[in-house]
Amino acid sequence: MAEEQGFNALAREHTSDPQAGVDDIMVSLDTEETPRDETGKFTARKTEEPESEPVDDEEATEAPAEDTEDDIAPEEASDEEDPDDEPEEAIDAPTSWTDEEKAAFAQLPPATQATIAARESTREQSINARLAETAAERNATKAEREAVQTERRQAAEFLSQVSAYARNMDPIIAKGLNTDWAALAREEGADEAMAQKAEFEQRVQYLQHVENEMGRIQHASNNQYREYHTNALHEVMPDLKDSAKFAAFKDAVLPTALEAGYTPDELDMLWKFVPGTDHRQVKILDKAAKWDKMMAERKTIALKKASPTPPKVQKPRVAQDTGTKTVSKAALRKLESNPGDIDALTRLFQN
Repeated sequence: MAEEQGFNALAREHTSDPQAGVDDIMVSLDTEETPRDETGKFTARKTEEPESEPVDDEEATEAPAEDTEDDIAPEEASDEEDPDDEPEEAIDAPTSWTDEEKAAFAQLPPATQATIAARESTREQSINARLAETAAERNATKAEREAVQTERRQAAEFLSQVSAYARNMDPIIAKGLNTDWAALAREEGADEAMAQKAEFEQRVQYLQHVENEMGRIQHASNNQYREYHTNALHEVMPDLKDSAKFAAFKDAVLPTALEAGYTPDELDMLWKFVPGTDHRQVKILDKAAKWDKMMAERKTIALKKASPTPPKVQKPRVAQDTGTKTVSKAALRKLESNPGDIDALTRLFQN
């Protein structure tokens, strides 16, 4: 075992292959002189490290591949594009933002601006698509509503013609309305009277069915008309959905409506949107009432400017003359000493 290990060690010394075996050793012995010990056994040859080993051209070309990432030259590293590099030019803020938001957007880094702008663009596209879809649905609903209204109007007109014909032109109904059935039974027999009466009642029942259908169509049409104008009004004036605010609104526009010529009954029909009224009338009344209120406020302000508050009246001050005051004191002293001095009394009153 030891000899085998020695052979292997010797093979690694004489060959470049670490897996060299006995055959490789024999070839090495034929070409090189291997030292032996006193007993004739091979000994390990002492090798001296060369001062410098020549480098093959292939190894020289492969050497840079063993360099680490830290040893890469700056020129080579700069050739690769960094995904985090920011764009050179700034991006405009979304048009729907306020001025304050646009100012804050301008302070952001260009990369962040690009991300936000892309997100806003996607959101706006989604909103526009939804608005277009809603508009299409609204147009389809409007077209359907108009088609239903047309059909109902045509049906109502047809039934009205049938009712008018049955009441005025149908001979069986006209005759039955003026027939004494008991007398007819005595004259023509009970069977004939019952047969004519049955036919008359059948026509009358058909006429009632026609008139009931007319009433149902008219009621449905009125409800649809009222619902449409109520929803249209709530879209432009959403506060009127609240019953309390709606009552306050009616009180506010009442003077303007009465001045415009509306009667209380007509206003009641307008608030209920009875056919013949329109939500646009409510909008016009609202604008007219606001105009009247604004003009009244302007008139009040103009009156206040035309008649300003009079200034406070101050009592005039009498300037005192020093010489007069001296004369008055002298006259008083003279009167004290001589109450009957008329000249002193005269000068006192004059002063």
